[in-house]
Amino acid sequence: MKDIKIKKIIRTNRRTISLHIDDDTNLIVRAPEFASQHDIYSVVQRHSIWVERTREKVNKRRIERKEEDKNKKDKILYLGEYYPLILKNDLKTDDSVFVFNSSDIIKNYKNMDIPPDYPLQFKDAQFYLDESYINRKAEILTNWYKSMAFFVINERVKICSIEYGISFAKIRITGAKTRWGSCFKRDLNFTYRLVMAPIFIIDYVVTHELIHVLFKNHSKCYWEKVVEVMPDYKERRRWLKENGYKLEV
Repeated sequence: MKDIKIKKIIRTNRRTISLHIDDDTNLIVRAPEFASQHDIYSVVQRHSIWVERTREKVNKRRIERKEEDKNKKDKILYLGEYYPLILKNDLKTDDSVFVFNSSDIIKNYKNMDIPPDYPLQFKDAQFYLDESYINRKAEILTNWYKSMAFFVINERVKICSIEYGISFAKIRITGAKTRWGSCFKRDLNFTYRLVMAPIFIIDYVVTHELIHVLFKNHSKCYWEKVVEVMPDYKERRRWLKENGYKLEV
């Protein structure tokens, strides 16, 4: 049997042993404090086929990501679509209108958080960046995403809330990198990265968290409610699992 190398063993106050393959195809093991080396290696060997298959998938995805990075070098991802990025000298615009597609309806939003002289503007299906800010592109784009996420996600939550008959307290946009959303009591949190995803994926995450207002865990009742309001949630969840890595600045 092929010997499988473990990159790191993380011991915490948990009851089970779990395996994780990171973006560099390394095997990370999370284990209880009391688990012996023998216990850990036994679990790894029993799941050796899974480890190898997952490593192959991660490696394939890494290669695809490099290719995509080349193709999107001069493009910006917004609501599931890549738009060209154009550098302009001394960019100045007047009261920009930001556009996104929602249920085949074009909706216009004046972004009050982004001043008209902000060095990144989105107009006529193109992004314009003041070339003097090229070295701060990631920072500027992140701030733009955060501002747009506030408007887009708030709109989607309100629409879904009315449709499902579920009320909430408040919405917060976060910079979370490992969670798409969360629900505490009746407060909803969403990462700004969602604004890079298509509307139907934003609606999936919004639905997932809204229903947590009613059910605090992933019980049978919880999933029955999800299916009731969004019968195709599994397809949406699969899209997010397969494409979530693209939603990064």
